[in-house]
Formats: sequence, structure tokens, C-alpha cells
Amino acid sequence: MSSLSAFYFAGIVSSACFFGVYIILTFTAIHLLIRRERTVTTIVMMVLTIVMFGVSTTYFALDCVLVSDGVLNPQKYPGIVIDLWSAKTTTQIICQGINSVLGDSIVIWRAWVVWGRQLYVVIIPLAFLLGVAFSSFGMAFAQSRASTDPNYLTLFEKSMIVLPCLTLATNVAATTLVLWRVCALHFSMKKLEHHGTAASHGTVQYRRLLKILIESGGLYCLTWLLLLCFILSGSPAAHVCLSIIGQLTGIYPTLIIVLVSLNLTQDHIQGPVVDTGIKFDRNAVANSTLTRTVSFTLAHASRNPYDGDGEVGVALVTGDGAECGIDSMPSPDCPSTQKGYDMHKNAYNTCEA
Repeated sequence: MSSLSAFYFAGIVSSACFFGVYIILTFTAIHLLIRRERTVTTIVMMVLTIVMFGVSTTYFALDCVLVSDGVLNPQKYPGIVIDLWSAKTTTQIICQGINSVLGDSIVIWRAWVVWGRQLYVVIIPLAFLLGVAFSSFGMAFAQSRASTDPNYLTLFEKSMIVLPCLTLATNVAATTLVLWRVCALHFSMKKLEHHGTAASHGTVQYRRLLKILIESGGLYCLTWLLLLCFILSGSPAAHVCLSIIGQLTGIYPTLIIVLVSLNLTQDHIQGPVVDTGIKFDRNAVANSTLTRTVSFTLAHASRNPYDGDGEVGVALVTGDGAECGIDSMPSPDCPSTQKGYDMHKNAYNTCEA
């Protein structure tokens, strides 16, 4: 086996390993989605999960056929391993384009939710995603014509560089947005802890899961970066990256769907926090034991905790759900046990009389 054939064979083996992981992840996602309430979001996620898995399966099957055909019949394509200009290769490019667009859309969607569904925040990733769609299908069109028209060969070669760049930019932008929110939540928790409020289990879990998304997104971006480097250097290792990416474009967004299905990154991560012995001196108000329920929601966490107009990253609600004002004096209708610290206004909430 030649060194070039060895790279293609390594690509198939690597792709098979990731495809096995993808199978388990897909069936896990489907199982979790079936158990969820039938909403539009659930139905859309189910459809996307099935479509992406079907596209990745098609890509893997075509990869096996192309490589086995070239390796087992070297006389069919002398000097090369696979026929780069065949209809099978064109179909692979289309499959890759479909999964890239669908997968990156899910990644951007999560960043959009984390940022409180503010559309302006994800405008840049959406612009990159539009470029990914055009370059993917433009690359497939150029590849299908390059064997008969040399003019399309130049377009195809440029597309091989532009597509990884745009995909990398899309995912870096989306991952950076999520990272920004993790940092904001971290500083919010630090500020609460400074005032004697301990972070709940729900908050710690929420931050850990966002870190999972960031780390997996970082690995995904690293794979695209390696592919770009291999293409620019003309290394045959690019095929190994291509085979792996054919599965990663489905694995990464499916992982997000699994986390959402488990309600681990959804909008209702809650956890009780009981703070004892919190003392404050506000017009001789007696020391009190405060029981607070800290409700963590992505909608609240989506706004800058230091922004003067938005809601704080962590909402503090009194134990009985009473409506509280800012710095009002205690009264029979508003006992001191219903006070809560408002991080946004840097003051204590007390119930209105």
C-alpha cells in the first residue's frame, strides 16, 4: 500500500470510529426528544437530528465506496486513489455542505438563546453561515464542471480554501459568544458570593455544561483549522481531516441537542440557595436569616449584568414570591425576612408595603 493509500485508509478508519460515536449520540438524542413535550422546537430538533444523521451516513458510505474502489482496483485510477471528479465526490461535497449549514445553524441558535434571543448579537455568525452555504454548493457545482471545463478548476481550488475559512469563522464567532456569557455568569456569581450568597448546584452545573459546549466547539474549530493548514500545504493528511469532519459536522450539533433535551442548557435551570447569618445594617434593621430561591434562566443570564438597562444575570426571588422594591423600609406587610440582594442595582430588595 502506498503512502497516499495509507492516508485514505486512515481516513476511513477514523471516520468509522466517529461514525460509531455518532450512532450512539443520535439514538440518545432521538430517545430524549421522544420523551419531551411535543412542541415546535422539539419537532424541529427531531427532524434536524434525523436529517443530519442520514446525510452523515451517506457521506460515510460514499467515502467507503470511493476509497475501497481506488485501493482494491488501483489500475482503474492509475496514479491516484479516488476519482475526484466523479458524481460520488460531488454528492459528498453536497452532503458536507448540507450538514455544515444545518449544524452551524444549531450552534448559532444556541448562542442566540444564551444571549437572550437578541438577533443583533448573532448577525456576524449568520453572515458567515450565508457564506458557508454559497461556497459549499458553489464548490459542488465547480467540481462537477471542472473535469470538462478548466476554468471551473480554479474556482474549485479557491472554494477548497474559502469554505474551511468561513466555517471556521462561523464556529469561532458562535463559540466566542457562548464563552462571553460564561465569563459574565462567572463574574455574576463572584459578585453574589462577595455579598454572602453561595452559588447553587444549578449554577455550577450550568457553568460546567456551557464549558462542555465551549470545549467541544474549540475541538471542532481546531479540526477545521488543521484541514485548512493541510490543504494549503498540499498534505494528503487533508483527507483524514475531511473524513473526520464529515462526521463531526453532525456530532457537534447533535451533542447540543442532547444537552438541550436533558434540559441541561435550557431555560429553566433552578436550584435553591439557603443563606444563613447574612448581616446588613440598613436603618437598624435586625440581623436576619434569608431564604432565597435563585432562579437561573438563560433569558436572565443573556443580559449583561453590568448593563444599566437590562436584567441581571441572576434573578433573586423572595421565598414566597412577594413583589419587592428597592430600599423600602420594613413594615408589618414587608418583614425583613423577604429581603433579597439586587446585584443589578447594587442594593437590597425589600418588599413594598
